[in-house]
Amino acid sequence: MTILQNAIDSIHLGIDDYELIDENPKRLVSCTRNLFSGILLLFKSHLADLSPIGSNDLYIKVKHKKIIDKDGNESFIGVGNNTINFKGIVNKFNEFEIEVEWESLEKIQEYRNNVEHYFSNENPKAIQAILTHGFNIINDFVRAYLNEEPSKLLGQDYWQKLLDVKNVYDKEKLECLHTLDQNTYFSAKQEILIKDAVCSNCGSDLLKPIETQMSAKYTNYECVACNVELSFEQVINSAVSIDCERNYGYHHYKDGGSDPYTVCPECGEETYSMEEGVCLCCEESANHECERCSASLCPEEVTWNEGYCSYCMHQWEKIQEE
Repeated sequence: MTILQNAIDSIHLGIDDYELIDENPKRLVSCTRNLFSGILLLFKSHLADLSPIGSNDLYIKVKHKKIIDKDGNESFIGVGNNTINFKGIVNKFNEFEIEVEWESLEKIQEYRNNVEHYFSNENPKAIQAILTHGFNIINDFVRAYLNEEPSKLLGQDYWQKLLDVKNVYDKEKLECLHTLDQNTYFSAKQEILIKDAVCSNCGSDLLKPIETQMSAKYTNYECVACNVELSFEQVINSAVSIDCERNYGYHHYKDGGSDPYTVCPECGEETYSMEEGVCLCCEESANHECERCSASLCPEEVTWNEGYCSYCMHQWEKIQEE
């Protein structure tokens, strides 16, 4: 069986799982896994096709070795059965200038990682956004790089099922955004994060305010997917967590980056934006310079040191002890 056929089968299984969630909620987990795996296999299939003939699928193998032919020409071949992971695919695609909406795929990966531990799996509507992201990725990639019609590749029946989910989700998402636009926001950052937040109960991004024509922080929010009511504090905390996960990962800290958010000294929520210089929850600002020596304060100092850097705080504590 080819890698491409494995990809198609995995996507088919994901769609089948979606249709069975009402009967067995655990299908939501396998739906996400199969969809994500199917898309990665679709990408690997293309990289295998791009690999030089006789190279043992060089571009998808974790290991490779150099060989020299009888004329002294050097080349590389893939070794073993281990294939590259998500990060390896991203690197290869960048190398070949293959364009993919990585943010959408990362949302599928995030949902897959969280659904087993944090989100309720009682409701198929919660996963509509994930299937829609999958639809968009598959549609763009198959047309642009495989030169095929997605409906022919996956089969008209399966493609129509994905299309139906996308149409329902797009309509509801548009209605949510329209309702969110009727409120006011303290800053552009706060507005962007709230519009990108997900329900802490089911993981759906179909959130809308219960009341409109007011400041966003003075209303609760309803999840259209699972009907749970969330406070503004819950929504903004969820949004900040997503922002950290997507935009401030391992490489941010490896390269010396500091925490983008810290605990707000005013309200105690971990939603104080160091970049904005304000808490995105209570909208209060704190000192970012030491009141004694004017040194810049790190996130922990902003939270706990009442306007002083650690050195000046230590000196003050010594004086107090004397």
